[in-house]
Amino acid sequence: MPSNEPELLYVNSKIVEPSKLSPELFTNWYNDVHIPDIFKTTGIQEAFRYYTTAEDPSSIERPYLALYPIKSKGFLQSAEFRSIPVQSDMLPGPSHDIFDVADFDTRYYTLKSNVRPFDGPFLLTVEFEGEHGVPKDLASTASYNCYFSRQNRKAPEESELGTPPTNLALIWNRTENELESSAQLMSSVGKIAKFKLLKDFVADK
Repeated sequence: MPSNEPELLYVNSKIVEPSKLSPELFTNWYNDVHIPDIFKTTGIQEAFRYYTTAEDPSSIERPYLALYPIKSKGFLQSAEFRSIPVQSDMLPGPSHDIFDVADFDTRYYTLKSNVRPFDGPFLLTVEFEGEHGVPKDLASTASYNCYFSRQNRKAPEESELGTPPTNLALIWNRTENELESSAQLMSSVGKIAKFKLLKDFVADK
């Protein structure tokens, strides 16, 4: 039976055909086509897009991150979720398919605990195994357990990415200095990545 626990859809991505898909076109497709298509469903009504804070974005394997809070686990197994389009006339032909020009590491997480999530423009992600805790002075956090992952819309066994760590901590920060302090504090816990909010979205009521 599907759980009613809050969840998170996590989508970490990169452009793989830069001669066909510019960062500007990728952003326009995401903001003007993809997220409006997602908001036509009943299961996702908020979205947050981030980009790496690295001085050299090319040094980061997947510089883009999109997070979607979900109120009920059952939605991610629904035909409605699977029907979200991945093709658009905005994208380069002949297929007009986003998976031909960008690559997506998609994960489903169950919420473990949170205090004021999505509170701040700078985000630190921490992927780890085990039961590490987040220090109490890092107040704006959420922690999750990964239960499914895939690359693009391939079956999990066809993914070239491997299985991600079981746990994910998200730590929001008000300033870049706070972000750097959080990164120093959490660097020994697991794999960290630093992002800045590009845009947040809320579906029209």
